[in-house]
Amino acid sequence: MCAKAALFLSVWLVAACSSAFAQSDAPMTDCDKYSGSNYDPRIKGAGVATEKIDPKTAIPACLDAVSHYPQTSRFLYQLGRAYFSSKDYTTALDYFRKAAEQGDAFAYKGLGDMYDEGKGVAKDSTQAVAWYRKAAEQGNAVGQTSLGFMYEKGFGVAKDLTQAVAWYRKAAEQGNAVGQFNLGEMYRNGQGVAKDDAQAVAWYQRAAEQGLDAAQNNLGSMYQNGFGVAKDLTQAVAWYRKAAEQGNAFSQFSLGFMYYNGFGVAKDDAEAVAWFQKAADQGFELAKKII
Repeated sequence: MCAKAALFLSVWLVAACSSAFAQSDAPMTDCDKYSGSNYDPRIKGAGVATEKIDPKTAIPACLDAVSHYPQTSRFLYQLGRAYFSSKDYTTALDYFRKAAEQGDAFAYKGLGDMYDEGKGVAKDSTQAVAWYRKAAEQGNAVGQTSLGFMYEKGFGVAKDLTQAVAWYRKAAEQGNAVGQFNLGEMYRNGQGVAKDDAQAVAWYQRAAEQGLDAAQNNLGSMYQNGFGVAKDLTQAVAWYRKAAEQGNAFSQFSLGFMYYNGFGVAKDDAEAVAWFQKAADQGFELAKKII
């Protein structure tokens, strides 16, 4: 009996170590380059946002990677992303499930998104929460942010702002920009936590420095109005500009307003109109009325 147990344990350890080796030993490939998540710390480089994946290059690259390293969940997940970008949601779901079966936290997040959006499967917020929770409990920051959002809105789970703040904070403390922005919003609005503009500014700042345009816009507004920070119109203009140049319509309008009034920048009607026009082109109604 003991000998059999020892033999079983030995076989299990070999299998487990072989699986771990396959996961860790797989090199960076074109699959990582063309379909690696921009939030995934397992890949080198910046990664690719889902909407910027080119499925014509990503799918073949990831199929090749999976054929060479079938036990590497990272490649299965990335192949799922590539198919998702091609709008082949059924196949995307299949590969997310394959990666999830290997315990891949990013695949858990991907499955949560599929259920949340009803793509490749019937929309089911409860199932979305279940998958987000699996990712979040593994310490996955994007999963934590998504779970926080579900608690904030009461989608698939009883609305609980305290829980929302707790999950946003876990993600924010890992450096997740969306988690930092959302935590700033909770402080700004006093939701699930005491209202604190200074804390809101601190979290907006962290997210803004990572290039998140919504955080840059809100940070500009805080500087413009002197909420949680000393009023500084020059800083307001600087942050509005960063967001505006990324296409944020709110900041484009605000930057136009600053130029029109000469707040934090030399008054310049031509510049004001140019920024108002950019906002109007994105459907910003107030900008349309001004121009």
